[in-house]
Amino acid sequence: MSEESEGSAPQAVNKWLGIVGSFVGPTTVISALCYYFGYVSTRKYFAYFGIDSDALGFSTADYVMKSASVLYAPIIAGLLAWTVVLWAGVYARRVARAGRHTRLIRGVGWTAVTIGGLVIASGVIGVALPGLVLGNYVALTPVALGLGTVLLAAGFWILATSTTRSAPHPFAPAERGSLVVAAAVIVLALFWLINIFATAYGENRAEATAGKLWSQETSVVLDTSERLGAPANLIAESTLPSADPKGTPKFRYQCFRSLVVEGNRWVLVPARWTPEDGYAVIVTLDSSNRISLNRLKGIAKTGAVKWAASWQCPEVAPPTA
Repeated sequence: MSEESEGSAPQAVNKWLGIVGSFVGPTTVISALCYYFGYVSTRKYFAYFGIDSDALGFSTADYVMKSASVLYAPIIAGLLAWTVVLWAGVYARRVARAGRHTRLIRGVGWTAVTIGGLVIASGVIGVALPGLVLGNYVALTPVALGLGTVLLAAGFWILATSTTRSAPHPFAPAERGSLVVAAAVIVLALFWLINIFATAYGENRAEATAGKLWSQETSVVLDTSERLGAPANLIAESTLPSADPKGTPKFRYQCFRSLVVEGNRWVLVPARWTPEDGYAVIVTLDSSNRISLNRLKGIAKTGAVKWAASWQCPEVAPPTA
């Protein structure tokens, strides 16, 4: 009995590692997942400002790098959850093999099976009729599917562990197939949940960026030969004097803030950008466009950041007492 129990734990761990490895083995799969979640988060971030991220020309490496901040929290949470489940399983196996609290263990197993089945059923209802039960809490559906599957599998495992069998189990292939299906459901639920998290992360980051535009200390000034037609209540426009009277006139636009710089492309938004009254422009630097930056140190502590009825952006606002 001792040799059997000593050898069964590594075999169980190797079985689970094999199941997980069949889904997350190749480096290309991991890179593809990083690219996808980085793309989802970045696209949602720029969509908040009314910009299509595909127009900015981000590379695959850019999206993979942007996924680091998105996947950090889910990876930490997943590792902690896996550690808790692993140690709980080891402890339950030891108690069951020792023959202690058998009735309690089986009660826990049946409880996990019952709750897991009910939670999975609610997840299926959430998939079929998302507005009927779960309302706007879209994350509850993948949580229900994943958590319900974990509880169901854990419950059957506890029941099987608490029962000692000397004869070979006739349903071993069916059980292995069920484990593969359960692992697939858990992986798909995790993918769905992280996708929701990446979308919310991108939007929340955009909201935080928009809230700091007005008091941002770096101001962008655009000199261009093309009139932008920017809203007068958002951008200050002036005409630059030209040395050649017959030459193309130059226009200067102030009150811009930079969202991102990708190569020679600058994404600019007004300091007073809001979802209801917003404007954005993608500028490609060439002979007709010039970008200059002004440092407005401590602008958040000055009277220039106070919005007045006759609005002017902070960098061109007159000094106030």
